[in-house]
Amino acid sequence: MDAFDAPLASRWRRLGGWAAGVVLAGLVGVVLMAMAGLLGEGGVGAAPPAVGLSVVGFGVALYVALNVWLLATRGQTVGKYFAGTRIVSNETGLPAELHRLLLLRMAPFAVLCAVPRVGVPLYLASVLPVFRSDRRCLHDWAAGTKVVDACAEGQGSQIDDRWILDDVTAKRR
Repeated sequence: MDAFDAPLASRWRRLGGWAAGVVLAGLVGVVLMAMAGLLGEGGVGAAPPAVGLSVVGFGVALYVALNVWLLATRGQTVGKYFAGTRIVSNETGLPAELHRLLLLRMAPFAVLCAVPRVGVPLYLASVLPVFRSDRRCLHDWAAGTKVVDACAEGQGSQIDDRWILDDVTAKRR
């Protein structure tokens, strides 16, 4: 099976990828807070606010940098890597361009979902279309992407990445 013909990721894999990303972000946050001494006897409020903000800022920057790097090189976030899924263009099946992933798929929905009182219902509304036959959420529609099963060849999450470098260059010519 060619990577460009990979089947759509199951709803369970998509949910697993989301959950893995959330759990990993939480674990990294706890580790960073512990390293900064924010989880000691005094608790979070014991450290100066600048320390807490620095730790949070570093954690967010680390998480974003890792996910951007994985998106640029593999078409995956950390969660998608562990779930064995990959984001590709809906039209071509080729890896989606990074600017489309960041500017159309992620940023608008992150901002809208952060709006108080509206964020959670909006988030739920944005993911409900995953139950349609094409399994695409609103953020997939906005960016023209789909999430495919990167394990279709039985490779787990250790996926042969040669198709990203070799085939994409050849097929985009």
